[in-house]
Amino acid sequence: MYTNMLRSKTLEKLLFDRTRICRLFSALANPATLQQAVFGMHKSAPLELRRKSFDDLMRQLDENEELWKDNALVESEIHHNMVELINGPDQDYYMKELQKCNGWLSIYSLIHDRLYYNAVQGVFRHPQYIPNETFEYLCLQLLKNDQLKLFMDAIDKNSPNHFYKVSQNIYEKFIRLCIERRQDDLLAKFIEKYIIYTGDTEVIKYQACHIDWQLGESILNFFYSCGNIKAYSKTAALMILLAKQLPKSEKLARELRFKSRVQKLQMYTDKLGPYTVLENGMFHKFGLIANKNAKFDKHLKPFANSLFSYYKDQQLTLETCILLIEYMHGLHTQEFKESFSKKLNPDIQMARIYRSVIRKTADPDPLILKNYTDIINMANDKNNKHMKDGLPVRRTQNQRFSEEEALNPDDIKPFKPKALQIILYVLHERAKNVKIPQSDELRDIIVTAVLLFQAMIKVRSLKPSVDCVQLMMDLVRMHPATAPHVTLLQPLYDKVKGQLPENQIPKRLRPQESPLKTPPPDST
Repeated sequence: MYTNMLRSKTLEKLLFDRTRICRLFSALANPATLQQAVFGMHKSAPLELRRKSFDDLMRQLDENEELWKDNALVESEIHHNMVELINGPDQDYYMKELQKCNGWLSIYSLIHDRLYYNAVQGVFRHPQYIPNETFEYLCLQLLKNDQLKLFMDAIDKNSPNHFYKVSQNIYEKFIRLCIERRQDDLLAKFIEKYIIYTGDTEVIKYQACHIDWQLGESILNFFYSCGNIKAYSKTAALMILLAKQLPKSEKLARELRFKSRVQKLQMYTDKLGPYTVLENGMFHKFGLIANKNAKFDKHLKPFANSLFSYYKDQQLTLETCILLIEYMHGLHTQEFKESFSKKLNPDIQMARIYRSVIRKTADPDPLILKNYTDIINMANDKNNKHMKDGLPVRRTQNQRFSEEEALNPDDIKPFKPKALQIILYVLHERAKNVKIPQSDELRDIIVTAVLLFQAMIKVRSLKPSVDCVQLMMDLVRMHPATAPHVTLLQPLYDKVKGQLPENQIPKRLRPQESPLKTPPPDST
């Protein structure tokens, strides 16, 4: 169990190295006795002699205080060979004797008895006497036995003075175990404290271990799956900085920045709800409807599904549809304290989200209350003044009025087709879920979609995409009374489709697949 970690030389090699033995034993009051004890501990010696020799060695270590201060001895292979002996068939006897020792040897006894908390306390009681490899061995045993929180406590105790060095492999093992065990809070604490520094912007201050690109992506995807917005934002900022150090860094950083916007929007939507994300301007500030790289099916459909779920049991009028589209373009958005700010510290941003959830919930989750309180207390600490950098300044009434006068729908024409596509998708899903086909409810949804489509094109100068026209045609076909009018949309569809290169036309819309067939008029 111990030999793989300790990687000691054999006792025979050590004993034949006379120069080293003389140097190691020179600090002892009676080096001959210790040398005799080491020879007696050889694995080929009889059991009685091995036990007696071990007892003599323990007595020498206990009686000679200078021995613990002799770095040459502490860092030597003597204790490795002793542990190899302890790991033999007579283990119980040696472990019992080790418990009486106050030095680094007692750590192995505590680990053997699974007293990990006591072992962690022990290595920091006299760190100048504990070999670095003993601490690393303790760390490995903590990880092997899923003592992740205790491992983090050990790293915290080590961080002020860095008594011990921990290898890259151990840190990577800890990170992967946190991901495997879904310990996002523990991993977030490690990332924030030992990998990055949180300021007005995210900058790398000190890295306990190197985060390569593959491991960084695993961490990022893990925080996204857990919905940990704060940790995700910090890790994404770190990854963007790392991306700039790689070949083709500009493209890689740009792709990661876009991906983080898409995923953060979805996390905020899950946390606050789609309407709040639209109303407080978050959706507009992420700028996805104006981004040519944002595809509806791949990037915007999750948000559209959330919006459909929100309005599934509510009436979606023409006025509401227009308002939602204008929210997407930054119009009429409310100035909430929970609104998104790119410059704001991720901790404070998360506290604002928690505050919004607390205010809107009659009986908020105790964990949310605790997390909110912890962040506020941390921000009020004089050592963390940087956390309030980038805090949006609340505008006066006159400022808001002048901005509203300057920003109106006429100033930002034409509207973006992706915004219309999201709302048409919501109406299309509502129409599919109507319980009674050919009902007035279904007809009202289709009429709302038609009026919205006309208003966006005529009033807001919106140029519909192929997908917008396709959704509109699918909606019109759903009711017998409106199905004949699909022919009125055919010229517009052909015109929009003709403006696209062949390779950009979706397969389902290409002529050979004949996606559009006008149903015969209802004979009734």
